Amino acid sequence: IVQKGIADAAKFYGVEFVDMDAAGRAVLELAMTMMTQGVQAMGLLGQGMDVVDPIGAAAQEQGIVFIPGDSGKSEYSPYTYGVSDALSGKRGGELLAEGVKTKMEGDWKGKELFFLEATYTPIPACVSRTGGAAKAFKAALGLDDAHMLKMDLAAGAVTDQIQANLTANPDAVFGMIPCWDQLGVDPWN
Repeated sequence: IVQKGIADAAKFYGVEFVDMDAAGRAVLELAMTMMTQGVQAMGLLGQGMDVVDPIGAAAQEQGIVFIPGDSGKSEYSPYTYGVSDALSGKRGGELLAEGVKTKMEGDWKGKELFFLEATYTPIPACVSRTGGAAKAFKAALGLDDAHMLKMDLAAGAVTDQIQANLTANPDAVFGMIPCWDQLGVDPWN
């Protein structure tokens, strides 16, 4: 949706829009290459600060306008679009906690509660997002570390990790925040 809006705006203003779909080191290399092509402005969506800052610094050095999106404020840009991953995760964790509190007073009353953080460590933005959610959820519900479970797609199939947690805690209930939708949906199907 964001890319479509940017593409539509670029068309309206008569500027060329190039959409690069990559993450991590690959996006860093693509962005550095793009800067050799005479670009006047560059945006970057949903990357961690380990990617945002080097690209922002290089753009600033070359006088290229840099607009990071959904990465939080960067010292290399006067523009901020969206919210940081940690902040969006925190808000997600708070909202989940509100719903879980209601369930714990209702059909989940008396059940043991666990939090499942489904992340992907090769993407720093995922770690920030799910980490922010886990911290907020833990604080809101007063869970101890033993009830905070972290599943990492980089360590193996999340489906297997969820199955192991359900098997180990068959009578428990779970709140879950995944890094992206399918990471949270697919394992339950």
